[in-house]
Amino acid sequence: MRLEGAFNHTLKEIGILNIIKSLRKGKFKKLQEAHDSIHEFIYLAPICCPKQANWHSKSAFLTYHWEAFHLAHRAFLEALSGYYNTAYILLRGTLELLLKGAFWECLAHKKFRDKADVIKKCRV
Repeated sequence: MRLEGAFNHTLKEIGILNIIKSLRKGKFKKLQEAHDSIHEFIYLAPICCPKQANWHSKSAFLTYHWEAFHLAHRAFLEALSGYYNTAYILLRGTLELLLKGAFWECLAHKKFRDKADVIKKCRV
């Protein structure tokens, strides 16, 4: 009985009942589209990495991309659970990871580094 009680307590903390309420509010199609969009987001990586290029040539972007996907997915689940502040923070983290990945990817390539005038101004 203790295990069952702990399990039920954990379900309440996770917000499972809130997720059920969110899914029943008649906006299931929109929620499904949002969820599917997050999963389609992971497919950006293969599109950005042509077959002739190896993974290492895009590793700066792809490393952050994987983490951004997981944060976006978690943000969706947190929002469904009613934890909107947490979802908002996770979405900000997602955006930050995408920008970091794009930034480091650009700096990883000499042709972009050579054109980075702002960075040249900051050199000591």
